[in-house]
Amino acid sequence: MTLRNICGNGLTVPVRLNGKVISHVNEWNSDRVTEVLESAKSNFREFETQSEQLAETIITVEEATLHLISAFGDPTKPVQNQPALIQTCLRLFQGEAKGASLNSAYNTAWGLLNSVTEYFNWEGKKTQAETQLNSLWMGSKAKRQQQFMQQLVGVYVH
Repeated sequence: MTLRNICGNGLTVPVRLNGKVISHVNEWNSDRVTEVLESAKSNFREFETQSEQLAETIITVEEATLHLISAFGDPTKPVQNQPALIQTCLRLFQGEAKGASLNSAYNTAWGLLNSVTEYFNWEGKKTQAETQLNSLWMGSKAKRQQQFMQQLVGVYVH
């Protein structure tokens, strides 16, 4: 192999090895490269399994609302007084999102996660393109989306 660098920046599923995120392998060591690539495959399989289980989990609008408020809102306020993020995600979840009518998304936990992702990618506060991409890939938007996915996985994936 003639690879000199393996880069994992910008991957939806980060490469984790022994509890650490591996973003680069900068020097050639075939054992290390193989270890990182195997870890990436394993991480992706786990993401695939979680995604499939979320797509098979039917949830109600009430459940979706509770998840959104738990993650992004104030549980002491009524739904109509929750932040725009929650209002928009609920509309997206209820059929306005891209692909919302697909069986994997319609009234499923995966559909709710995709509603949140669509909000952060397209509906939320707009910034400069470079700042927006950095935030989606590695910044606060990515972290919030990952935390929301972990919340859903914690409830629905066994």
